[in-house]
Amino acid sequence: MQKDKKIEIKYVTKQNAVVIGLICLMAGFTAGVLFTSYKLSLSNPSPEKKQSIDYSKKETVLKNELSENPGNVTAWTQLGHVYYDTDQYAKAIAAYEKSLKIVPGNANVLTDMGVMYRRNKQPGEAINSFDKAIAADPKHESARFNF
Repeated sequence: MQKDKKIEIKYVTKQNAVVIGLICLMAGFTAGVLFTSYKLSLSNPSPEKKQSIDYSKKETVLKNELSENPGNVTAWTQLGHVYYDTDQYAKAIAAYEKSLKIVPGNANVLTDMGVMYRRNKQPGEAINSFDKAIAADPKHESARFNF
């Protein structure tokens, strides 16, 4: 005599499927956050590991270069960047103006000078500088963004 074997099929209930889905979602989110924070810690070393820039030394070197070669447009631009980075707006503007007298129409210098004018509370001059940068290079995104 053979006995009838019943095959029992178990289904996942809707409630269990939702719980499993939420658990998977949370596990994936947590893994993503951990991975991102690990990658960021590798790409952004702690302040102790970063080399600080000695702006006063850089300024002195550039001023010495300019006393010997006042037509050095790169040195004028770099001096403007030193003042830009140290929030010395008027000095940055003056250095950028000297750079532009040697090589007019540099969209990057015009844009940086516009930012300095804006920070120095001279919005009209800032707009004029951004306009000149866009005229020099119509595709200059930074000038358009700052405008």
